[in-house]
Amino acid sequence: MPSNFPTQNNHRVVLFFPEQSRDDFDHLEELTANGLRAARNAMRFLQELKLREDRALHANIAELGETLEQRRLLNDHFRSIVASLLRRLGLQDPGEGTTEPLDQIMHDLQEALCLSHRVSNLLAAERDAGWHRDRLRRVRRGPGATRPVTVERRTQGRKITREVIDV
Repeated sequence: MPSNFPTQNNHRVVLFFPEQSRDDFDHLEELTANGLRAARNAMRFLQELKLREDRALHANIAELGETLEQRRLLNDHFRSIVASLLRRLGLQDPGEGTTEPLDQIMHDLQEALCLSHRVSNLLAAERDAGWHRDRLRRVRRGPGATRPVTVERRTQGRKITREVIDV
């Protein structure tokens, strides 16, 4: 093997690959955490803001606080609370110097609502794609190609249950 290479006819190829950006599905947890953070920021500002007496508004604020304690962002209850709060806050007459905090609250609530919808949509898309992949796999194997498989599961009481599923 030669240890000396001629440099006259050589050339170098350098490939630059752009940094691959991750899509939303790769960081579902971050999106959910960002939505919770935005809702907590709105909650903090809501507690500092002096609002006119509106029982429904205060009930929604209390429900939002309970939902945030449970860290629940991806359900319809959270989305309905936030939507109701946005509607009611839009009807508020801002007092002297309260327009900026009210705008920030509405921005944070809107961001939390959008992130809740985004993560739920991504999870639903994954579930639907999985269902279609499973159907396609069964179609490729042919009709009646499923086979029964016995699955054993342990319960908390150390009891083993067996069930037969089609794979």
